[in-house]
Amino acid sequence: MPYLEPYLIKTNCEAMQYINEPALLEDMKAFNGQERSHFECHRKVNDLLKQNGHPQLGRIESFFDKSYKKLLTRNLRTRLAYSAGFETMTKEFTNWAIRKRRKLWRGADKHMTSFWLMHLLEEGEHKTVAFDVYMAYSGSYFPRALGVLHGSSHVMMLGIFAMFSALKKISF
Repeated sequence: MPYLEPYLIKTNCEAMQYINEPALLEDMKAFNGQERSHFECHRKVNDLLKQNGHPQLGRIESFFDKSYKKLLTRNLRTRLAYSAGFETMTKEFTNWAIRKRRKLWRGADKHMTSFWLMHLLEEGEHKTVAFDVYMAYSGSYFPRALGVLHGSSHVMMLGIFAMFSALKKISF
């Protein structure tokens, strides 16, 4: 995931020049700060994983990097719709994970559990900000609906590739 956060930040920063609402601009700055923190945490986790038996993660990261660089070439409305769509999916995933947290993280490392729970809780805010930014910039329903499908399926696909690689040490 350390390639998603910079994408979200760059997209948000570009959108800031079109937003005139002071409260939303403050929310966007806070969103970017949280994403910067998420990036740093994901970067450290990935580095630890690569150092501790998962060197194939480097190849996966390269694939993620290319994917998000390509996405950055799309128009701003598409990128904001992707962001709002992705954040909609993470909010629902967060609700599910919080309800199932005892079962999901039973016996897990307390640091990783804390990292994921903290990260997931912030996603509720992110959904709201990403939606508000999209609506302030465009507000068009159909591209936003496509963004939910695009953002959710893209992130899930990348996550599934990474998960199977980590679990089975499959390489691309």
